[in-house]
Amino acid sequence: MKRSTFTTLIAVLGLMIAGIVAQAQVTVTLSPSLVSVLAGQEAFFNGTVTNNTESDVFLNNMSFTFTPSGNSVFFTPDTNVFFNNVPGIIFANGDSYTGPMFGMGTSGATPAGDYLGTATILGGADPDATSSVTSSPFTIRITRQSVPEPISVALLSISVLGSMVFLRSRRTNK
Repeated sequence: MKRSTFTTLIAVLGLMIAGIVAQAQVTVTLSPSLVSVLAGQEAFFNGTVTNNTESDVFLNNMSFTFTPSGNSVFFTPDTNVFFNNVPGIIFANGDSYTGPMFGMGTSGATPAGDYLGTATILGGADPDATSSVTSSPFTIRITRQSVPEPISVALLSISVLGSMVFLRSRRTNK
């Protein structure tokens, strides 16, 4: 009975360790993971991708999701940044890439606020693989330029015009 319990304990520990190792195969860390831009501008994200496996991994594409999903209408992914910078293959045993990862175009009509998304790198064991290799959350903070209210512009214009009339009338009266 004792031998059976010990064997079971060893088997459970082995499965737990295998699960931890399997989860840490390829990692991506975006730095920073929050980028602030004005509506209508493009947000750029940098990061590090590391292969902790004993096999080469092909990095073939990226996909993006937003929470809630309806927010995706405000954004256009720019994966050219990924294809122009990230190597197509990341080699085994700790090879990594650090640099530009992706861009995200924003609509000029995007309301101000924080938009939460997930960037997923697709790839696998060959150049045609499209499995999820790793993913990372990101946030785009949309800000708006402050535009003076129309009444403020009108009051400023009237005061400048009044000052000009006053100064002109003083000159002609002298």
